[in-house]
Parts: sequence; C-alpha cells; structure tokens
Amino acid sequence: MEIFQDHESPENRSHWIAFGHHKLAIAGAPGARKLEVWANQARVSDLITLQRHDEMASWLPQECVELGISWHPFPLSGKHMKAPGDRGSLTDLLIWTRYIMEADYPASHIVVHCSAGLHRTGFAAYLMLRGLGQPSAKAMESIEAMRALTARELVRHTSKSGRLLDKAEAFFTNEAGLIW
Repeated sequence: MEIFQDHESPENRSHWIAFGHHKLAIAGAPGARKLEVWANQARVSDLITLQRHDEMASWLPQECVELGISWHPFPLSGKHMKAPGDRGSLTDLLIWTRYIMEADYPASHIVVHCSAGLHRTGFAAYLMLRGLGQPSAKAMESIEAMRALTARELVRHTSKSGRLLDKAEAFFTNEAGLIW
C-alpha cells in the first residue's frame, strides 16, 4: 500500500486507498511546508478541509491556489459536531462525493483533514466511503488502511458521547436517501 505521509509510529502513517477512480488519504492539518510536499511529491489535487474558518490557517486557500490544489471547505465545529452548520457541511460533503463519482471529474488524489486528522476526518471519510457504496465494515477497513489512529478513534467508546462510528452511521442512514 502506497504511503501518503510517513510517520515513525505505524498507526499514524497515512496511506492512499482506491476511491472509485480517485485516490483518498486522511491526515492532520498541513503546515505550509507540508502542503508544498503534498502538492509536489504526493500529487495531491484536492484538499478537503474540515476545520472551522477561525481555526484553520488563513493562508491555506491561497496557498492551495498557488500550488494547483482544488480546496474544498466543509467546516465542522469539532468532534461532537453539534453546531447548526455541521449537518449542512456533512450533507454538502456527501453531495460533492456523489458529484466527483458521477461527473467527468478527473482522477484525483484527495486528502481529507481536520486539525489532528482523527475525529472529524474519520467521520467525514466514513461518510464518503459509505457514499461510494461500501458497507459499514468495509468502510472501517478502508479507514484502518488509510490511518489506523483515525480508525481507532472512530470506534473508541466514551461515556459522554458513545462511539463516533455510530453517529456517523446514523447520519449516513438518515441523510443518504436525500442525496442518492
């Protein structure tokens, strides 16, 4: 499996997976130097940012333009995703996923990120994979293949909020019928 972003800890390495006729990877937020490496060495063509506008690097949209990366913001409030705009951003992400799969969208190298690449990133990647038609178990295998640390966070149970995976599946079940 091709490594997208190496790391000394194997569970924190990011790998490319097949995503229709595209490639998909997940990661934490890039710095300027890392974004340049992503563009030039990893051939990233599309960057999905899940950070809120008040937490992301202000230079990111312009830097993407300069590097030839299509930037797609779908801002989410945080790992609990309870803000009023979160549902709209997630629905828009599912619509975008459907669009790139059905349209003559060129084969792309797509990276999804939030701040740490764990909770929002895992939730969003799960929705994208389910939108591609993967059953829940296969979507989780795909996330595990992309970045084990992110997969672990999706299935971790907390007394306050349960499992993020269960919330992602409930969202997909409730919203996908409206989009597909």
